[in-house]
Amino acid sequence: MLNVLQQVLQRLYGIEVSYRVSDFVITDARLARLLGGTAAADAPENLLIRQDGEDVDLSLYLDAALFERFEGGNPLRYLHASNIDSFCVVLEGVSHFLYLAWHAAADRRISLLELEMQAEVDKYAVLAMLLKSQRRCSLPAWLRRWLFEKVSFHSSLDSRQLERYLHANHFARRYCRHLERRFRWRWNGVDLVQELRRFYRLGQSQKIRFINHACS
Repeated sequence: MLNVLQQVLQRLYGIEVSYRVSDFVITDARLARLLGGTAAADAPENLLIRQDGEDVDLSLYLDAALFERFEGGNPLRYLHASNIDSFCVVLEGVSHFLYLAWHAAADRRISLLELEMQAEVDKYAVLAMLLKSQRRCSLPAWLRRWLFEKVSFHSSLDSRQLERYLHANHFARRYCRHLERRFRWRWNGVDLVQELRRFYRLGQSQKIRFINHACS
């Protein structure tokens, strides 16, 4: 499922990354702590990064329990209340890996806020497309509220981390509301894909500037 999710995001954004996310995934919490410190395995998903000059070592920690919740059915085929939370965590990890790997290949720097903001947009876009396809319905009215309003943050976050997640949630929520208003009745169309691809390629300051000016 991990590599399929990577392919879904690559097709959506029209990008190519030569690495497979599954080759970088670890599910052992003890190993995650060794690689990333004591806080690395506190959350069910964590992108572990170590940079030495121009070299970047990368691992994606995903709690093994996440995958156990998919035994009753593949969420890519049927999303429901018992698997959507875990699916979002896995999707966020794949989003983080892909965004970092794509920018690193182009020798572009990104911020942690930018990484989190894009992951929130990725979750909204992919979930919306899957739910519409699986249930043959219009864009679910509850999705944006569920992703951005009915949300809690891990108690282990320090004040700086919490502020970053709150800002990512705030800006992504406003952008996704903009998408919903503009494309609600033609979700999956060419115009939507072009808009998502344009936003994906913007840097952090450009993303925030666009949201502040166009996404009231």
